[in-house]
Amino acid sequence: MHHCGPGLTPLPFLKPRESSAFALQDVTAELFGTENYGRVAAFGDFYADKQTDMFIIRGQSELVIFLADSKTPYFKPKINITKDIFPRDTVLTSVVPGDYDGDSQMDVLLTAQISKSKMTTVFIFWGNNHTLGTASTVNGCGGDMSGWLMLNKTFTDQPLVME
Repeated sequence: MHHCGPGLTPLPFLKPRESSAFALQDVTAELFGTENYGRVAAFGDFYADKQTDMFIIRGQSELVIFLADSKTPYFKPKINITKDIFPRDTVLTSVVPGDYDGDSQMDVLLTAQISKSKMTTVFIFWGNNHTLGTASTVNGCGGDMSGWLMLNKTFTDQPLVME
């Protein structure tokens, strides 16, 4: 493994080697290519294509959604919520994908701590046609600037989302 800088962790994925039942083989490059850094925060089917997509937090303040693909690398970064839209010194603490407004589009709830506060702030990014409000696609146009919400209440604990 290599060092990716502060707050960036390589994503190690191992599978048993075919030649030996006791050895492991690193398949990280096959899964992510050169984009193999960050912290796995959640799994979900963002594109509603029956493929499991991955939600990765990078640098504690950026969310990248990796969409599953049938060709290598098997996960490709497509949706990006950058730190520029959050208040200064925001640290993302969790990601909870789900349909929060009942429109059959996956939305993304993010929890964060702002300016080293012990309180939890909640952001919701509304899904719209396989993108998110204020998110940009890695190779295309951006999302709707009005498509997100910061709750005007802070919490002492992480929210538990149940359906």
